[in-house]
Amino acid sequence: MLFRVASLWFLGVVAAAVGCFDVDVGDAAITCDDDDDCPSPLFCDGALCQRGGAANAPGVIADSIVIDGSPARPGGTVTVSFSATRTLGAAPDFVVDDVSFVLDSGTSGADVTATGSVAANATDGDHDLDVVLVDDAGNTSQALALGTIVVDGTGPEVASVDAPQTVPNQGALVVEVSASEVLSAIRCVYAVTLSDFSLDVVGTVAGTRGTCSGVVEGAAFASAVVVDAVLVDVAGNSARHDTVASVALTP
Repeated sequence: MLFRVASLWFLGVVAAAVGCFDVDVGDAAITCDDDDDCPSPLFCDGALCQRGGAANAPGVIADSIVIDGSPARPGGTVTVSFSATRTLGAAPDFVVDDVSFVLDSGTSGADVTATGSVAANATDGDHDLDVVLVDDAGNTSQALALGTIVVDGTGPEVASVDAPQTVPNQGALVVEVSASEVLSAIRCVYAVTLSDFSLDVVGTVAGTRGTCSGVVEGAAFASAVVVDAVLVDVAGNSARHDTVASVALTP
């Protein structure tokens, strides 16, 4: 009888070893390079085989996150890319605190890129962007923060203007405009009163400050140079401001 019990026990061990029975792999550490190195239902986290579940859901590699196109105008596009901690089994689900954003689902895999559009009625301001990830074992993450998308649908305002009181005929007129936000471009239109003279000047920008410079020419009699400015912000919004400066033109 003892011999029969021992024999049955031995056969059971052998059968389990060759995969005839399901085996509880327990919590023993198993090193791995990828999921193929792990017995089901474990997956590889890059070093050790792990059990599934919310605690082992995929994450986002923080320094891989790139958000292009922000600030964005309503109707503009935004591209988001990042790398997950392991291969995804489903397209990521992007979550934004403003439903005006519709981001493409991207593609499955560890590296994800998605391009989205900002609705025409999106509100100005900061909008938090999160993502929910699902790995190929079905583990689903909580909402993971990717960053902030800034919506800007308003053109820059003029904060202050620095211009001389007078400029000599055929002299260079330099006008500096400080804006309410960072500029990507500035254009000035110089027009001399009592004259047909007009000059379109493409200026330079540095932060919130734009500078225009151009040589003006007028009639022999006293007149003035009226300066209009077109300001463009980094989101592409433009705003024209008439008569930001009026400079006396001396003979």
